[in-house]
Amino acid sequence: MALGSAILIYAKPASAQPSSLPESSAVFLAYYRVGDDEAQSSNLSMDNFQEHLYALSGPDLTPISVPALIQRLRSGESTPENAIGITFEAPYRHLLHTAIPELQKRKIPFTLFLNAQAVDTHNPQYMDWDDIQRLARDNNISFGLTVSPLENSTDDTEAKRLLNAGITKFRNHLGTNPKLFSYPQGEYTPAFKALLKQSGFDAAFGLQSGAAYEGSDFLALPRFTMTGNYGDIERFQTISHVLPLPATDMEPEASLLDNEEALIGFSLAREYEHLGPYIRCFASGQGRIEAQLLGETRVEIRPRISRGERLRVNCTAPAAPDNPKDKTQRWIGFLLSVKDTAAAELNNPAQGGLPPPPE
Repeated sequence: MALGSAILIYAKPASAQPSSLPESSAVFLAYYRVGDDEAQSSNLSMDNFQEHLYALSGPDLTPISVPALIQRLRSGESTPENAIGITFEAPYRHLLHTAIPELQKRKIPFTLFLNAQAVDTHNPQYMDWDDIQRLARDNNISFGLTVSPLENSTDDTEAKRLLNAGITKFRNHLGTNPKLFSYPQGEYTPAFKALLKQSGFDAAFGLQSGAAYEGSDFLALPRFTMTGNYGDIERFQTISHVLPLPATDMEPEASLLDNEEALIGFSLAREYEHLGPYIRCFASGQGRIEAQLLGETRVEIRPRISRGERLRVNCTAPAAPDNPKDKTQRWIGFLLSVKDTAAAELNNPAQGGLPPPPE
């Protein structure tokens, strides 16, 4: 199971069961590379991307800019039915000739996350600041910030230095402070989330699967990745209709763990406790895993995780269990890794760029 760099957002359809948040939910998708056949794990073929564009341009989906959707979700304002938002995880130069012209032609808005450190290396695989400033003239294009992974470091001083340097370069070249952030490799800790809050970010995105809603943690929003193995049109259509599985008291608070003892837990919102018996959980490389229902609302899972592994866990339930014709799923996901994973997997812009998305 993987995530990508464009963000797709799906608002809850009118036919879904009533909830305390009936009109304010969204699905975020992420794309990395598009039409770059030399990049295998992070690439989506142009054929698949064209199929996505066809769906995005149709009557069933409504592309909306990511900043506008974040504003609506945070305020509790309703989102358009089947709203979609798109982001790209890095400013790869080839996107100027593949995905971006196709999106501009259709006036589909998207967000591009910038790693200022990568841009400054003058590596030919990345756009330069002139490229980015030209894109900034298009009102349908917005920008966010990301940074290079810290080799699973817990050094808050270095994290703050990298973040502040990125904010400064972003402001110097684009004239404003970034408000959207993408966690490198989707990994975050409570300390880093607090740092983003102090720095004035409106939202930050991980790479765990799921749908966002008004009650989401806006400094750990979920996304679905659209890459080669997970970017076919069937998966795209499924994901674009996913609804959130509202939950509280989520464990763990970080995606980056101190050890291999992985306990995942969450409490269903009262309006959704009837879905408890229908919840099914799956872990990457392990298939379906047992989910314990404690009482009526608490769900706990104990998947296996090894040091050096990035583990994805997805839990789903039918949105309307009494209506077998309704295939819509409620979804909550987790992406976990253990500190001190191999440094070779981490980002080094001077040596070829971002690591592949987590599978």
